[in-house]
Amino acid sequence: MPPPPPASSLIRRGLAAFACLLALGACARSIGQPFDVDAADRLRPGLSTYQDAVTQFGKATRIRGQGDRTVAHWHYLKDTPGGTEYDSLKILFDENGRMVRVVERLDSDDEDER
Repeated sequence: MPPPPPASSLIRRGLAAFACLLALGACARSIGQPFDVDAADRLRPGLSTYQDAVTQFGKATRIRGQGDRTVAHWHYLKDTPGGTEYDSLKILFDENGRMVRVVERLDSDDEDER
């Protein structure tokens, strides 16, 4: 049976393994909560409210005022070994909190179909 490796060799191997784990963890970035971008089709301009959108998508990631109107932005991003998954949805609401229109809709799944 060969003699055990010196303690310094074991420490170096342990540190190398730890560094690899840290590097892998850094690649697993995730921002926001997953949601279904296509659920925006269930909302109706003039009828649906901000609260209806929150029910569909959860709390907005960001809300910005635009005059007497508001743009609510839902955003999800996740790094995976196969690339970056993302969903982004911006909806314009009037001064009464009623939906005016979808301003932007991005879905990484749609990119794959092009």
